[in-house]
Amino acid sequence: MFQATTLAVLVTTYSLVGLVAVWGALGRGHWFGRVAAVLLFLSAWLAAPDYGIWVAFLVQSMIVIAALLFVRSLRTPAERALEDESGPAARPRARPKFTLSDLLLLTLVAGVVISILAWARPDMQGQWLSSVVPGVVYAIITLTAVWATGARRKLWVRLATLVVLFPTCLIGGWLWLARAARSRFGRIVAATSLLLMAAPPAAFYWWLVAPRFLSLPAPLKDNGIDDLLRAAKMVNRPAVDVNALSDDALAAYLIQHREALERARAGLARPCQRRLPADASYWQGNSLDEPQMLRQLARVLAAAGRLQLLKGNHREAAVRYFEAVRLGEAMMHGGTMLDAQLGTASQMTGLEELRKILPQLDSAACRELAARLAELDERQETFDQIAAREVIYYKKYRPWGERWILSQVPEMFEESRRVSAASFNRGLAILRLFRCHLALREYWLARAAYPDTLAKLSPPFLAELPSDPFSGGAFVYRRLPVGYQLHSVGSDGIDDGGRPLSPGVSPDKAKGDVVLDVSLPP
Repeated sequence: MFQATTLAVLVTTYSLVGLVAVWGALGRGHWFGRVAAVLLFLSAWLAAPDYGIWVAFLVQSMIVIAALLFVRSLRTPAERALEDESGPAARPRARPKFTLSDLLLLTLVAGVVISILAWARPDMQGQWLSSVVPGVVYAIITLTAVWATGARRKLWVRLATLVVLFPTCLIGGWLWLARAARSRFGRIVAATSLLLMAAPPAAFYWWLVAPRFLSLPAPLKDNGIDDLLRAAKMVNRPAVDVNALSDDALAAYLIQHREALERARAGLARPCQRRLPADASYWQGNSLDEPQMLRQLARVLAAAGRLQLLKGNHREAAVRYFEAVRLGEAMMHGGTMLDAQLGTASQMTGLEELRKILPQLDSAACRELAARLAELDERQETFDQIAAREVIYYKKYRPWGERWILSQVPEMFEESRRVSAASFNRGLAILRLFRCHLALREYWLARAAYPDTLAKLSPPFLAELPSDPFSGGAFVYRRLPVGYQLHSVGSDGIDDGGRPLSPGVSPDKAKGDVVLDVSLPP
């Protein structure tokens, strides 16, 4: 399907350009006016994101026009009139004659074309060769079609030529139809066939330029992400495994990064929105630079929590670990599916440390942390919002050739979307599971027991029960003789009794449940 659609668009597009070029060379009126009309027709393609398309069409048109004008200049006026009526006449050729005005106009046309080519960006100029070749090839095909429909050769020879060079059939067939159209009905049929030929290029051209009219949300004026990026750039390179540092080395490391931590907290105190580049650089190897720096910053924030934990200040440690979770949300807010995956991974940096200290938190610390997480959960974007922005950004800035290929193979995009959705929902499930663990911890501190169902947590300890992002309903909860069991059903939507997900398997195909183990107090 992909090959057939691509071939149909390419053949009809080059055929239409070839027919316009033939008209520019052999139509009525002064040659300069016809050539100017052809250039005006081609100028519409300058709005396309790929400059190479215009170069290919220009090369094709100029070769066709120059060749046909040269051949026509070898004929006398009487021959031209006879040719207009019945095709080329078998009369002696004359030398071409050009006036000074023709030379002036030809120089003007060449100057305009060269000026337009000179405006091309350097990266586009390097692609000229690959654009010139298809232009030359289809110019030869166009000229062959003109010869096959006008030459005084045997019909079977001309038909065989058109069949061998099958792309010439479209041009040759229309030229034959146009020359045979003597009645009004014939002219209507010719015009209708030309419109049908123009439909695929018109649809392709609209698909090519339409994304330019799409709009993304306006960036925040006071964006905290700017401070986060500045803080991330202050972190030492290469990255240090802060979890492997001794107590004294950890304290020295955090003193060294005190300014980065202060700037990061200033950024987290404000709304944050990911800044996406307004070009294709997002897919040219730079898309991971900033997220990787921010992930290292999340480790530094978690290290600050570890230092507080060493001092015995569990409540302050929880605040610092939450900052790493908040940073992950800031990384994905306003971004694409890739940003969502990287932001979720950064959130796990803080949630993993919070999971470890949960049994040591008192009621006040649990209540304060639960309020922070509830606010973050409510503010966090849904995956559908992120995916919708991904589509707009993809259509607007992705190189058109890649968009064209992937649009013909939608399974590739859907596969990426399923994997990203499963990864995002797994991170969201862990965040919400931890909120439930906090509420269960408060319940146990207040009543020295665990509830029979999660429903008893709301409203005393939860304003509203968090939902499982995979099932849309409540998490699976079972009270045990000692402790409890709490998990999400996972991407397969099946309750596997709390069996953890299979490691090393794609998130959308993993079997098992999403489990957040918490060491319960005796």
